[in-house]
Amino acid sequence: MNSEIEIRKSLVPPSIELLFNNEQLELIKTLCLLYAFYLKSNRKFNKISDIVFYYSLINFDLIRIFDGNKNNTIKLERNLPFRFQTKINNILLELSNLNYVVVKGELSYKINEISVKLTSEGIDFVNEINIPFITELIEKYSFAINNIESTSANKNTIVGGVL
Repeated sequence: MNSEIEIRKSLVPPSIELLFNNEQLELIKTLCLLYAFYLKSNRKFNKISDIVFYYSLINFDLIRIFDGNKNNTIKLERNLPFRFQTKINNILLELSNLNYVVVKGELSYKINEISVKLTSEGIDFVNEINIPFITELIEKYSFAINNIESTSANKNTIVGGVL
């Protein structure tokens, strides 16, 4: 007898599954964000909360909240940043296993006390990728890092707080 998961997977075409649940793409996107931090930030280590914030701004198109257009009525999908936040630990574990990042923290630390730094292997890997999508993604992350502060108020805004 098939389990519920097997039945659900059989109902979803592989192309759709790949589009919405592509772990390798999320690894690359996260690695590109860490590379943008490396290029644009003076901090050696970056907090997970900042990674979730900037990832969400770009990959869920939440950056338009901060475009300054007061007439812009944006309906927030409240669970988008949380959806990525639930995956970040596995992504960072995988990147750490590949020696692309160093994670600073211990098991007893709260998630916001844990920080991450790109290693030289991670930097080399991103430098070797010569794909326009990756270059554009790094530019978008860099723009967001330079122009939008990762404050508590801004983080609350993207999860459906006050606009």
